[in-house]
Amino acid sequence: MKHKSLKVALVAAIAAGGLVLSTGSAFASGLGGDVYTTYCHAYVASAGPHYGYGVVTGASNCLVNLWQYNVNTGGSSSTGFYYGSTPSKYHADGVHELQVEVYDPNTGADAWGPLVY
Repeated sequence: MKHKSLKVALVAAIAAGGLVLSTGSAFASGLGGDVYTTYCHAYVASAGPHYGYGVVTGASNCLVNLWQYNVNTGGSSSTGFYYGSTPSKYHADGVHELQVEVYDPNTGADAWGPLVY
């Protein structure tokens, strides 16, 4: 009887821990596209079902630029660099993808996150 109770408790603890970790990661990173430099962290956050915007955290002088790519035409556009967050851009329609670029003026690093569909 003790062995069975221990198994149930262990499974419940693992399940609860996994739920907390996955929820925490999703909340902290928005839609994804995370990119890091020494002093900055940028990612794409949701502004609705088909819109996203760039967010940068870390040192107060970190900058974020949001890029939008059209997979059909190969065209692209960007918001330009912003402190804190960028204006939103359209995506999640099978044609447009978003990507954040972060500039860390403390180190001179310019880095790009992965595409967010």
